[in-house]
Amino acid sequence: MWKVVLFISICGLVPACAAPAVEALLVVTLSTRAGGPARSIGPVSSSEGQGSSPSGADLVPLGRMVFRLTSHSQDLEAGLDGIRGQQIIVRFTAVVLPAGFCAVGNYEAYGLAKPEPGRPFGAGSTLQANPAGFSIEPGKQVTRTISADTGSGAVIYRLDFSVLKVFGAKSGPVRHRLFEGW
Repeated sequence: MWKVVLFISICGLVPACAAPAVEALLVVTLSTRAGGPARSIGPVSSSEGQGSSPSGADLVPLGRMVFRLTSHSQDLEAGLDGIRGQQIIVRFTAVVLPAGFCAVGNYEAYGLAKPEPGRPFGAGSTLQANPAGFSIEPGKQVTRTISADTGSGAVIYRLDFSVLKVFGAKSGPVRHRLFEGW
């Protein structure tokens, strides 16, 4: 009888009996098309931002941000330098779910054209918003695009979201184990 009581009291004091904390590394990589002058394109879709995305073969990486996510929702922001004085700002809320998936919500990306006198950002700046967001499976990648005008045409930027590593996620139900011999 006291073995059962002792097990209950140990589990009540030891945090190892609780579900493990889940954390993940979310990587946001900014890149653009390689080569000469910018190519003018049509408007980028405001809901998905998938149209006219540069292909992987002709991309030049411009920067990378790594965020450590937990099972608690976090508001995050990254500012990365584009080309020709442009800047890309990405804001979102993110959380890692127990299965290791990362959920991104309230997603906004700003393609800020070169600032002009008296204006915080130049003409040709764009905003892409997706309040519903998206989810990212470990080992997969979600791509979004944003553009900013240079005067000679729009520069398309590609934002790749990927989950690099997940800590503490376990597949299947967590089972508590008694000490051997009890």
